[in-house]
Amino acid sequence: MLQIRIEGTWKRLSAEEETRYFESSSIAAQVRSVVVQTGAVVLDRERLESEALQLYHKATKENYKIPKPDNVAGFALTPTKMDFYVGSAQQIGERVCYYRKAVESGQQPHDTNQAHVWFNEIMAD
Repeated sequence: MLQIRIEGTWKRLSAEEETRYFESSSIAAQVRSVVVQTGAVVLDRERLESEALQLYHKATKENYKIPKPDNVAGFALTPTKMDFYVGSAQQIGERVCYYRKAVESGQQPHDTNQAHVWFNEIMAD
């Protein structure tokens, strides 16, 4: 089993940043954003795949620029803690936690060129 937990602050991107991010995504990701309604029940998978394929071909063969859908939003996360857990019911798990904090005397950060740096701890779980 693998679990990842990230803590930090986030902010919504501006419309311009969202559009730039969308346009920097692969054509397949752009097609998926347009065709797939995340969380919706798929009633006709063949139709969904057909729509995706048509839009993909239009974008790749006809140089069609896929417009960003209104329901696509972007957020920027500034992490302060990342927690990775690997394990299973049959063995002792391991949790690796990385966290950002101010450098205190006697601590060994991974990057000594910054006032706030990443530290890590490895814990049995």
